[in-house]
Amino acid sequence: MRDGRHLPAILRAATAAGLLRERPHGSIWAAHRDVDGTVTGWEERGPHWRGVATAGAKVLFRFGRPEAFRLCVTEAAIDAMSLAALADLRPDTVYLSTAGGWSPATAAAIHALAAKPGVQLVANHRQQCPRRHLCRQGSGACRSGRMQRRERLRQMH
Repeated sequence: MRDGRHLPAILRAATAAGLLRERPHGSIWAAHRDVDGTVTGWEERGPHWRGVATAGAKVLFRFGRPEAFRLCVTEAAIDAMSLAALADLRPDTVYLSTAGGWSPATAAAIHALAAKPGVQLVANHRQQCPRRHLCRQGSGACRSGRMQRRERLRQMH
């Protein structure tokens, strides 16, 4: 992943923060954490496969400052880190990954983050689940027009 995406500084920062583990064969494991910051599972991504480690649960991969008011939601941790690199790791943004799925725990975590005052949700998720879920739940971010839709991130293989 390091060589394919050309993200050495971002990968070093994520590894130093305990969010990422480099694994054999060019793969990575990205930590998914609950609202309390507890690691719930590991999102796995290799050159030709992806998944979630057995006996783990995906909630959200979170890269950036917890107090950030912009939430960029992607399907994969590597996409979140790629977006962070393209945006020069904006200090007002936390880059999130759902690991390609939308569980009740993921929905609860996104909802908790979006409930903070002044939050903007920038969804890069293919299925636009964050936007639909928050609007159905009556989120303040949705009602106040602070949600932005972005085009799907292209795969950067």
